[in-house]
Amino acid sequence: MTGKGKGLKGIDQFYHEDEEVLCGCGLRESRRISRTDGNPNRNFFGCPLFGYKEMEPYDYLSWHDIRVALYKERKRLGDMVANLQLENADLRAKLDRVSKDSAMLAMKN
Repeated sequence: MTGKGKGLKGIDQFYHEDEEVLCGCGLRESRRISRTDGNPNRNFFGCPLFGYKEMEPYDYLSWHDIRVALYKERKRLGDMVANLQLENADLRAKLDRVSKDSAMLAMKN
């Protein structure tokens, strides 16, 4: 992503970290800051040509506020932890079954 402002370091990592998001014009989106009265200092991703051309493909805009980004990242990490806990419980159950099977085989021999 292009340009990181003061206090916004790392914001780009919360969105599109490993993916290249393209506008309808084919250019990669860039992070910008709104300077309008209705959305002062609000972060958004958009076409690098946004505001320069009035054609429909260049009107790509996606708001990304830090609070929203942090909330989504926290939820993503929480979901990941929950999935890992389920996987861990499943692996422990499999290990328990294998241990019991091994003990029974050892008793037979």
